[in-house]
Amino acid sequence: MLRIVPVTGQLLRKLCNYFPSMADFFWSVVPPLTLLGYYHRRITGKFASWQTCGFFCAGLLVGMVALAVGWQIETNLLRWSYWQNLMSTFGGVVIRQLLVVAPIEELGKFIGFAIPIYFLQQRRSSGSMTAAGIFLLAVALSLGFTCHESWVFLLHGNSSIFERLISTPVHAMFVVPWVYVVATVGFRVNKSQIVLAWGDCVLCHAGVNICAIASGFNVPVRYLSYCLFPFLLYLFWRMERCLKLVEGRKVKYLLKYFPPSHRYWRFGLIIFALALGGNACLGLFITIQTILPLPINRIWEYSTLTLLIGRILYNIAFGLVGWVIYIYLLTTARHQ
Repeated sequence: MLRIVPVTGQLLRKLCNYFPSMADFFWSVVPPLTLLGYYHRRITGKFASWQTCGFFCAGLLVGMVALAVGWQIETNLLRWSYWQNLMSTFGGVVIRQLLVVAPIEELGKFIGFAIPIYFLQQRRSSGSMTAAGIFLLAVALSLGFTCHESWVFLLHGNSSIFERLISTPVHAMFVVPWVYVVATVGFRVNKSQIVLAWGDCVLCHAGVNICAIASGFNVPVRYLSYCLFPFLLYLFWRMERCLKLVEGRKVKYLLKYFPPSHRYWRFGLIIFALALGGNACLGLFITIQTILPLPINRIWEYSTLTLLIGRILYNIAFGLVGWVIYIYLLTTARHQ
């Protein structure tokens, strides 16, 4: 009996070290669930709440499996000295994201989503298999994946709460191409179309990670970090656009019905608007991240307050310019 007590104490200490604090648990679970609740109320033709929660839990399981598989593969690769040297370069980071991280995570999400959806489509229960409902279940699984990833990042101190809060919808935005294909035409489609859509997800996933990591390298690679938020803004716009399509609502094409001479001009305006809007969001997030560690009395000092208001107005002005350009593009597309 006396020998069991130290073993039990060691086990309890390991469990306490493994499980995150209540704050980490809160910020891992609540933001994804809040976003899921928003989409569950918004999307028409949705599934029952228990099915949505089931896919959210499936996303948690997929995140655990993907993390374990990725960790095992990278552990084996790190035994190779050439791989160790390669990981210290930017080219190695790109290869790791394209060949290891993004494919494993996106394949896990695809398999974790495709298996239950296939059986649900076979059953055709209560006629609820609408395109919008399938889209909602994909969002639920992706947010469950995000929940587990945030938990791991916060547990090991690899990311701040604010950074995880910003990245809450990112995994849901990655899966949009193949989810749109599955939601609109199902699995009875040319398999190459699904493979191409899945490859699009992998490239977007790797691209976001590469842009996020680029800030840790020297110039000119560091400038890639300025592409991160414009790219995320584009992915969010694409997600909202595909959601409107699966719900049967009309969307406005910014380039499709214009002659080639106008398309180049409009494409340049789109890139410019994304650059302005994305980096305006980045500037605001950096400003908020600067404020958070400061004590309350420091924030209300004249010099600090003046600097913060100036930064906020500066970024809002650039964001408004990008928004005006986007409204112009929408208005001219409506009249085309």
